[in-house]
Amino acid sequence: MKRKDIREFADSEPQGFAHWFRNVFLYYYGKWALVAIAAIAVVVFISLESRTTKVKYDFQMGIIVSGGISWESTEELRGLVEQAVGDVNGNGSVDIDVQIVNLGDVEQAEANQSKVMLLMSQHEYTLYILDEELSRHYSDLEYFDDLRNYGFTPDEEIPYRIDVNAAAVIRDIAAPYHFYACLFDWAAIGKGKQERTDAALRVITALIND
Repeated sequence: MKRKDIREFADSEPQGFAHWFRNVFLYYYGKWALVAIAAIAVVVFISLESRTTKVKYDFQMGIIVSGGISWESTEELRGLVEQAVGDVNGNGSVDIDVQIVNLGDVEQAEANQSKVMLLMSQHEYTLYILDEELSRHYSDLEYFDDLRNYGFTPDEEIPYRIDVNAAAVIRDIAAPYHFYACLFDWAAIGKGKQERTDAALRVITALIND
């Protein structure tokens, strides 16, 4: 529609919204409106699809070490965790999320430290496997819970950690590290689900008995 035509239309006798919609909007802009609506529909569909297909984990944990370990070496550990946890959310499958952070990587030190802080700020993560140095460090900061309160016999010096290095699934990945399990009980402070804490306790028990 040319500028002159628009002015003449504006100066003409008002015909109402229906007249404008049929004779102006649909005639001049209908095609582009359909394109815009289709584009919005695609964006909404993709957004909803991504939400519905997102994995809903039954259990999430972190392995924090002062050096590199391979994902493949944790396969047996992940299998034990899956078996101990079970289908917590009741969706018919057992899905776990294991995050491995290497704080010994000098080049990525700042990024990895930030990742640890991010993990420890999320109430979904209730169990951590750490090496000697890091389990001592974070226990000194009182990040974790006293395992004596959960029926375990923890390290005599540090009650926030329990030795799991004797577990067969840990021996596959331990060398040259000595690993401890630590609990972050979010439910105790009213910010997490009790079932996640219970799942973490089952995993610790399974590691001790492995």
